[in-house]
Amino acid sequence: MFPRSNVFRALHQWRSVPDGPPSHPLPLPLPLTPEPSSFVTAVRSSASLRVLKPLHAAVLRHHPDDLVLSVALACRYSQLGLPRAALSLLSPAAADPSLVPAGDTFLWNLLVRGLVESGAHDRALALYRQMRQPRGGAQPNNFTFPPVLKACSYLGDFEEGVKIHGDAAELGYESDVFVRNSLIAMYSKSGAVDTAKRLFDEMPDRSVVTWTTMIGALAQNGHPEEALALFRRMLEERVRPNRATFLTVMPCVIRIKEAGYVPNTNFALHDVEEETQVKSLYMHSEKLAIVFGLINTRPESTIRVHKNLRVCGDCHTATKFISKVTKRKIVMRDSHRFHHFSDGECSCGDYW
Repeated sequence: MFPRSNVFRALHQWRSVPDGPPSHPLPLPLPLTPEPSSFVTAVRSSASLRVLKPLHAAVLRHHPDDLVLSVALACRYSQLGLPRAALSLLSPAAADPSLVPAGDTFLWNLLVRGLVESGAHDRALALYRQMRQPRGGAQPNNFTFPPVLKACSYLGDFEEGVKIHGDAAELGYESDVFVRNSLIAMYSKSGAVDTAKRLFDEMPDRSVVTWTTMIGALAQNGHPEEALALFRRMLEERVRPNRATFLTVMPCVIRIKEAGYVPNTNFALHDVEEETQVKSLYMHSEKLAIVFGLINTRPESTIRVHKNLRVCGDCHTATKFISKVTKRKIVMRDSHRFHHFSDGECSCGDYW
């Protein structure tokens, strides 16, 4: 067995990268007698099932009983759209927790997280309960609670989430930033936004994930104005938003579906689910610039956007609706012309 700290660091980095294609199209070359750590790196770098499946076969040849590699493969299968294949890798250990060494929190955590990533949320909670048993289990830590709370959120099991909150408090992890972020998310997805806000307000140090989670909690529970106010406060405190922050705040600003706007997914990636397509449309630079302008300029001022490419059709349509709903004039310069938006119309007459 190789040093667990190295594996944990590799898996943590793996889960920290943004969604999307891995940075390497092919796995890194493996030595003639590959160590498990080499496989972890190669699995993480697999860009497709065509690459991952031969790696899986090689793992079965060299390290068929390595639980860390099983979890690594399961997570990658899930990311590539095969949760059933992922679950089949984890089912033996999930069905018989005695296969997981007692007291080995690291491996228990990997298995719980792998089950959650594979969509087996009920099994993940069952395994967590087994983990808490005085005999044969292991002591949870701050890396145990985020995936378990995520499973509670997915299943809508509020009572179990409250119990797990109690476990985290009992073990001294309630104030951990990772655990606290997950608690905020769990309570908000259960409709307990007041509890989520209390947990947020009590935090002395907040990461960008904390801010984004709380903004999303307010937005999802019907408080878009409070969500925008919190976003402004985030900027005032010089916390830099990330991609997830903008995805979260965008619907609060562009509340134009009621006015008839329908996202045109023809201008989004075609090999992903519709929900992902719509989210990708929200991230177009034109919309981000307009949102930033709406938040940071006076209500009577004109928003001006310069773009070095041709504006896409969906952004053009969305900007017309934004100008109508917000009663703001928007001037957009793209590579072809100036577009003057006002009261739902564009100077180009929808021809550019």
